[in-house]
Amino acid sequence: MRFYSLFLTVVYCASNMLAQSSRVASITTYNGQGEAKNKVSFSYDANNRITNVEYQSLRKNSSHNMTFTNEDSKITIDNNDSGQHDISRTIVNFSQGKIISSEVYGVKADGVTPYYAEPITYVYDYNSEGQMIQMKRTDQSHDYTTDITWGGGLVLNRLRTSSYDCTLEYSDIDNPVSNPFCFEFLEGNNYPEFDLAEPLYYFPQYFGKRPHKLVSTITVNKSRKRVYTYEYILDTKGNITEVRVLEDGEDDALLQIEYETTSGISETGIKPQTSQRIYNLNGVQTQKISKGINIVRMHNGQTKKIAK
Repeated sequence: MRFYSLFLTVVYCASNMLAQSSRVASITTYNGQGEAKNKVSFSYDANNRITNVEYQSLRKNSSHNMTFTNEDSKITIDNNDSGQHDISRTIVNFSQGKIISSEVYGVKADGVTPYYAEPITYVYDYNSEGQMIQMKRTDQSHDYTTDITWGGGLVLNRLRTSSYDCTLEYSDIDNPVSNPFCFEFLEGNNYPEFDLAEPLYYFPQYFGKRPHKLVSTITVNKSRKRVYTYEYILDTKGNITEVRVLEDGEDDALLQIEYETTSGISETGIKPQTSQRIYNLNGVQTQKISKGINIVRMHNGQTKKIAK
């Protein structure tokens, strides 16, 4: 499969834990052929909390949005197009700054009749170090528990009962505070897709402590073994601007993040460029991207850091 890259200069924030100038404006997902799939755009209040998320299906030319009502101990997320979707409301509960549970409610297409006899519930547990060690989902037909094993400040294994087993490996790159992706906690997915049932992807800062390095490989043992590899592009501030996802060595997805400037206007993306020269940190030119930090000088004279 061919892979097309658009390079953006971007920064991320989903809460008042980061400065206003670091707020994400949008995340765009492309498939392995370089075709744009969807775009998720974010709006914020004066305290840098998400107030609205607009989802655009770029292939179907459709969109809808969700509103976020922020309180001290919970966030209520309402899908404003619930007549077209199963999920109408998700309530996320917090304690001491960490997600402890969530409830997902739904209605049928008439907008009134309950879709679920009871809400889907998620419960999260942490160890004494503030690391998430278990996620438990309960509904009328599909219950499961995911156990998370840590070691050396990293998530080493993720095991869902009677479903799959994941092992994780890491690069030598420090995990920036601004990283918006929870690859280490994803429920069986190789990258975060927009999901009304699991909007928790928008709150990585609430998952307790996070691995101090960036994930480089996730091996999923399910019906068949799959190996997902992650390559990153960082801006000069050390923020992730782009993630390339490969499945068994083939291009699977490209995730791009666009950020607001201090004026609140989204920064513009850089047009696609072909890499001119690749160097390691010692200044030695290489033929391809290798593990660690790579310095890539583009044809337009710009320099990019790419972490693998």
